[in-house]
Amino acid sequence: MQVPHIDGEICVSCGICAYVCPAGVIEVKSAPRVVKPEACIDGCMECVDNCPTLAIEIVRQ
Repeated sequence: MQVPHIDGEICVSCGICAYVCPAGVIEVKSAPRVVKPEACIDGCMECVDNCPTLAIEIVRQ
């Protein structure tokens, strides 16, 4: 299974990743976090492609 990993050192908490995720995998409260990794659509990459600070990568779990 592949899931997004958000680097908290780079992330600016803009929320774009949560907005563009079609599966609702990412949630933003004080900072973005992965809440439903099992729902991640393999190969989607919307969160990675839209992150303005390149703080997200897809990792195999």
